[in-house]
Amino acid sequence: MKVIVQPQKGTYKLLFVDGGRVRGSGFVNLVPTPKGQRPKNFKVRRRGRQLKPTPTRDLITLLRRSSVHLAGESPEFESFLSDLQIPVSRIDICRFCQLEDRFTPVDKATGVRYGGEWICLECAKREMRRELGYMGIFGGSVLIHLEKLLIQVRDLDRVLASVGPERFDRSRTLFDRMEAHEVQKTAHITDLALPPAFAKASGIEYLMPVQQLAVQDGLLEGQHL
Repeated sequence: MKVIVQPQKGTYKLLFVDGGRVRGSGFVNLVPTPKGQRPKNFKVRRRGRQLKPTPTRDLITLLRRSSVHLAGESPEFESFLSDLQIPVSRIDICRFCQLEDRFTPVDKATGVRYGGEWICLECAKREMRRELGYMGIFGGSVLIHLEKLLIQVRDLDRVLASVGPERFDRSRTLFDRMEAHEVQKTAHITDLALPPAFAKASGIEYLMPVQQLAVQDGLLEGQHL
């Protein structure tokens, strides 16, 4: 069993991981005492259940029997573990996964940089879709291109900045090019075998390119196009 400790504002969130899967979660506070930091208000939630107040002695027993990993800096929690002679190691996890009681270790090789921290690729993709939605960019080939760019640069802030209104990076957002065609000369309306009244009523002088093609294919000669 692994216990992942995530320091939060005023408390600590715990993930209980076994076989790579989160079996439960909990919260605990630490309070200073003459004997050092001690746990208080320990609550545990098993899968599909509500948080349940649990004796702090159960936490200490669990910590002694588990491999403890600290996901963040906390001298107080390290001091608490040291007083109990419980070893602890540091680990980087995806905070977005942790908020949903999921456990995903991340590093520079597997993670994506976002807001000064490392998160997992799947959460980065979800955050990117959400931010792009705010910009009015939805789905399609643009999203596919940006997901590939995200995998390449591993930095969500850079990807979002490349399409944001304050900074448009053409080299990163360019998806495809279309070659321009020369302007096609088209016939004057009076050059066609049309009644003068019809030509005048049309309101145009020169045919549009698609109209020119239709005439060339026999539109005025009874051909079905």
